[in-house]
Amino acid sequence: WNKSSINWTDPLHTPRLRHFANMSAFPTPSLHGCTSMTSLCHFSNVCFSRQDGILVFDVPELQNQSTMTNSRLPKTSAMYEEKWYLPNSTFSKVSVPKKPMLLPPQIYKSLKNVYFAKKMLVMNCWRTSEHNTNPAHMLMGMGNMFVYGKSDVNVSSHQSPNNGPAFDLLLAHQCSVINGWPWGEYVHDLFWRKAVREGTIHPSHGNASMFLPFSTGNLSKDDTVVCGEDVYFAPRWTAMYLANNNIKAIEAWENLIEEELPMGTHPEEAMSVREGVVNHTLPCNLRSLRIAVFQRNEGSALRSFQNIDKVRTLAKEYTSREVPIITVNSTTPPGRQAALFQSFDILITPHGSHLSNMIFNKRKSVFIEVACVYYDAAPAMNGKSFAKSWINSYGHKPYNNPELVQNMNKCVGKDLDTCNQSLRLKFIQSDMVVDTTILRANLIQAVSIFCDPAV
Repeated sequence: WNKSSINWTDPLHTPRLRHFANMSAFPTPSLHGCTSMTSLCHFSNVCFSRQDGILVFDVPELQNQSTMTNSRLPKTSAMYEEKWYLPNSTFSKVSVPKKPMLLPPQIYKSLKNVYFAKKMLVMNCWRTSEHNTNPAHMLMGMGNMFVYGKSDVNVSSHQSPNNGPAFDLLLAHQCSVINGWPWGEYVHDLFWRKAVREGTIHPSHGNASMFLPFSTGNLSKDDTVVCGEDVYFAPRWTAMYLANNNIKAIEAWENLIEEELPMGTHPEEAMSVREGVVNHTLPCNLRSLRIAVFQRNEGSALRSFQNIDKVRTLAKEYTSREVPIITVNSTTPPGRQAALFQSFDILITPHGSHLSNMIFNKRKSVFIEVACVYYDAAPAMNGKSFAKSWINSYGHKPYNNPELVQNMNKCVGKDLDTCNQSLRLKFIQSDMVVDTTILRANLIQAVSIFCDPAV
């Protein structure tokens, strides 16, 4: 199949969608239940647009609906006591991009482009526009394709199990389109192979996927809206790369990339880097440690180490090897990115989307994420699953930014009451002068972890 020939955002590219015109006869939305509130929930007749939320049309029968049509939720759940689509319900306390949005008749009846799928898995990439190719956000949503399959549908569904594919459609909600984005295409194809092999989706690649990238503004009558007779959606997980990053999913992913990495987009480049991985064996030899420093060269915030030479000099105290400065960007072949993130034992790195390549590390390396202040973002959360260990290194001085320097004392700790997330984000985006005393302590910790066979 030819990716470039597919308009991923056009509902007409898939025969699995049918146009729905009689909005006065729209079927009643329902929540049938969840395997748990941290896994898939099963809905009927709910919809999605480019804007936030699960769209719940306020049809007359909805208000008369019992709280639950199926008893698969834990009996302790507050969802037994509250309507699932109301603002005060337990379900409505999920993050806004996944929150149920109740639409009155005057809005939903005016919609012209409403389409129905029979059974679909919805994957939310958290407010990513069409051309915002952010690997972390892609993984937050489309990692669900790798994790969820027939067994999850059969457990959460009120219907009898069937022998066909688990889903007719994969809806990439608020996800950037992968056309022309080599890294996105590469990872998407890895996910897809497993999904097809295990019967999650039909192998006709192109017409079983649709993307609804995020768009600001209010829902208009001409917007595309995609609904499902049966909809499966994980409401809770936001920043995790493979749904909830359970160990079974991590091991399955590691097995897949062990098979596929040499067959990357540019296998000759991948293998040349990968030789260092294959030939490096434990037990740990301190003088042969492969320590690298990452320097960003692309993006709105480079977060550069202004004293990178001192960082390298410090790192050289812990190995007899050279300490290379490495980088990747949107032009780096994805196979090479994957292999590069298996080529070091310890990486000293700023925060950034490049760290999504940790998914290829197979829990082999220790990452030291360097920032001015503590910031528990997606890399650190996922690093616990994809790296050998993850160290947040903070307390480093912002470069050439008097405002941030002035606020340093109240933001260096983890207390959100003294330093909110908005201010912390400004620190995270800043260039910095690395405090080598702090980094030395982090390196000692990293070496100890890497060389401990029990870790």
